[in-house]
Amino acid sequence: MLPRSIRKTLRTKIWPFNRKFSQQINAAPAQYRDLVKQIIAESPIWGAHQTIQFPDGFTIKGGRDESRLSQFGLPEDLSDSSVLDIGCNIGAVCIECKKRNAKSVSGLDKNPDLVKCAQGVAKVFDFDINYKPFDIMQDTIDQKYDIVFFLNVFHHLTEKGKIKALRTLDKITVKQMYFEAPTQKDVIAAQDKELELDDYLAYLKGFTTFKSIEYIGETDFDRPLIVCNR
Repeated sequence: MLPRSIRKTLRTKIWPFNRKFSQQINAAPAQYRDLVKQIIAESPIWGAHQTIQFPDGFTIKGGRDESRLSQFGLPEDLSDSSVLDIGCNIGAVCIECKKRNAKSVSGLDKNPDLVKCAQGVAKVFDFDINYKPFDIMQDTIDQKYDIVFFLNVFHHLTEKGKIKALRTLDKITVKQMYFEAPTQKDVIAAQDKELELDDYLAYLKGFTTFKSIEYIGETDFDRPLIVCNR
């Protein structure tokens, strides 16, 4: 028999989540039910990391919505902007930018299975979004973008990777870079060193050349938001 502590975790946390996810999958429209199943399968304990509301009204509930874009002050009209989201997950930020008529949108993620999920979501919306697998610690980006998102990625990088990422962000950003720092819980889970807000600001000021680097508040998940402008 399993130890009592494990049985309690299964009973109180994992099994209820799995029942909820089964209900969510069964409620999904038949034409993209397999996609919803694939998205949830990428995180079978906690489910999707991002919330997506599909054009027909069905919503896959994830751990975060895109209210942080409003906190960033992202313009409603992006028709004159190219956008890149590094660490795009299933593409919620890219979808929102496309809804705001961005002239081009690209998303990169280290996990190729999440890239496939993001491509599937874009297909449901009939949006032209360029997704591809990408490892910022190894790969390079040759193109420049007006707006770049780097949301809750920093703590997944080594020290060398952090510096390389910031120099890359500095090189490819034409107008604005939106940066979301992790919480202490995120950092502990990723086994990274614990940093304070001032540390993240120091990294940005030390390894980029943005004219302004401004802390604007925290998300509902207590993650600091920083906007960097040319």
